[in-house]
Amino acid sequence: MGSKYLMLGWIESHVPKDAESILDAFSGGTNVAYHFKRKGLKVIANDLLRYPHHLARAVVENSSETLSDEDVDRILAPNADAGTFIVDHF
Repeated sequence: MGSKYLMLGWIESHVPKDAESILDAFSGGTNVAYHFKRKGLKVIANDLLRYPHHLARAVVENSSETLSDEDVDRILAPNADAGTFIVDHF
């Protein structure tokens, strides 16, 4: 996920200038959906995986909730209960 971020300029160059909406059918990290939302287009984002679904809802549908600096610090803080699954298996 996230590889389309590097292609946003190319993707945008292929969208008609008079487009009012866009479908991000395999939204993954939602970079494309968020990019076009910021451009004012109606965005429909979808993915088969559960994580991208929730990410798209948070990034595309949300127009009112924002994170404070304290929220971001808390989210990014080390988690003593995180375990070692990722380190052990990947």
